[in-house]
Amino acid sequence: MVQCIHRHTFWSFVMILVAGTANAIPAAVDPSEPVYCYCQRVSFGEMIACDNEDCAIEWFHFECVGLTPENRPKGKWYCKECTQLKKASR
Repeated sequence: MVQCIHRHTFWSFVMILVAGTANAIPAAVDPSEPVYCYCQRVSFGEMIACDNEDCAIEWFHFECVGLTPENRPKGKWYCKECTQLKKASR
């Protein structure tokens, strides 16, 4: 089952472990499945949504943004682009 922090429900994927790493990738990806994150891959593993409703990407894999279950944010989280936009608009 895909574990996500999000406002939407994602599909469950059969996960396989990449030999020698802790990365999990979905097996048999449906080509019509939407892609997310900087990496432009499908939803898998733990993901987080940017709290900027106008974020161009919106969903991010933990591994792509340097998050782990241990350091997940307890409040709002913004991707690096939206964080920069917030700072620039001040």
